[in-house]
Amino acid sequence: EDDARYYHARSFYELGDFASARTEFGNFETSYPQSIYIDNARYYLGRSFFDAGLFTEARGPFERVLLTSGSTFEDDASFYHARSFYEAGDFATAQANLAAFETAHTQSIYIDNSRYYLGRSFFDAGLFADALGPFERVLLTTGSTFEDDARFYHARCRFHLGDFSAAIPEFENLVALFPASQYADNALLFEMRSHIALGNCAAAQAALTRLTTNYPASAFIPQAQADFAAGCL
Repeated sequence: EDDARYYHARSFYELGDFASARTEFGNFETSYPQSIYIDNARYYLGRSFFDAGLFTEARGPFERVLLTSGSTFEDDASFYHARSFYEAGDFATAQANLAAFETAHTQSIYIDNSRYYLGRSFFDAGLFADALGPFERVLLTTGSTFEDDARFYHARCRFHLGDFSAAIPEFENLVALFPASQYADNALLFEMRSHIALGNCAAAQAALTRLTTNYPASAFIPQAQADFAAGCL
């Protein structure tokens, strides 16, 4: 019976019906506290809140996973518990929890995720120098799916710290390595701004031309053209 009830609840989660999943997993947790699926149910209850953007509500189920002895979802719950603070805008708590995760779960499948969101927790709080290290560790993680993300935000850190000469080749490398990245056109905008900050309008014009030529549908083109006109014309 508990097997069927767990998978019945899980089916709602997998279908994206998070409200029904929350109800079913909540009922399961109450009815079957000794089930072999109890940590699974708690984890997916947390995910049913998290994936619906209910980050504060997600923490309780994740915390109960972490109190479940021998849970196979410990690193999963620990990562999403930490990330819930980032998504809710509590960057200081996210920084502490994601740093603790990185130390405790070095072999986790979420290690690059945790490093990236640790970097973002610093970046989004305006702590650009502190963000550099986590982004660099993402880039040292073999096969990371966050490589282009980390490259972009690492370069942005250089830009916001006023190190324009270092930022420029990083933006260029991102576009060269990941021309289809969601960040490629934005990288060209910031490359152009870096050249303007250094007084190199010819290079800024070249970056703007690459943006308009290679990404003609980019939403950043009007802003780039306005910035170029203000800084170089």
